[in-house]
Amino acid sequence: WIAACGILASGVGCLGCLLFAANNRFAYELLTANLSLCLFNSLPALPLDGSKMLLALTAKVGLERKAEKLLLCSSYAVAAALCLLGVWSAAVGLLNPTLLLIGPYLAYAGKTSIRESMIGSIQRLEERRKRSEDRLYPVCSYAVVGRPDGAMLLRAVRRCPENAYLLICQMDEATGALVGISTENQIVQNIFQEHEMITKPHRHTKSDVLQ
Repeated sequence: WIAACGILASGVGCLGCLLFAANNRFAYELLTANLSLCLFNSLPALPLDGSKMLLALTAKVGLERKAEKLLLCSSYAVAAALCLLGVWSAAVGLLNPTLLLIGPYLAYAGKTSIRESMIGSIQRLEERRKRSEDRLYPVCSYAVVGRPDGAMLLRAVRRCPENAYLLICQMDEATGALVGISTENQIVQNIFQEHEMITKPHRHTKSDVLQ
């Protein structure tokens, strides 16, 4: 909703300027700026608001990880298109250095936004361990058959409300019996351990993985 409001604000700005654009040069320029911002910010490319809206929708059905990969590819495609447009405009005598700057920045920002989103989710979970001993907290629990992988654990971390305690219940596939329960501390450890097994054979510290 916040991302949608950002696009809507630019649209409302366009409508407001449209009333005076015909007779006022400043209103016309402001109309052009708001329209450009509204259209550009609606693109499904990270970290623009259009991509944030799509990620919020796909998170409802558990497909945000696949959506992130597609949106990252879209970011690279839009970045390349902007760079090519900047080169073409320079070739025809209409040099626009903004296009050459926005393209690489968009590609970098798209990659960084995914990394920061994952790191931020884990950091928020670790910071929430400092809870008062004299309070009761609601529990956000998920059940999974077998051992959950890192992507599944990270998805649970992202979906867990800020004031809730996260638990993962492991069920036996054959009997449906409860095999074990992973606490927040164990969930974070499992995410880091799987990252170590996938990336490099030697052991990392938590600070290495975050970096």
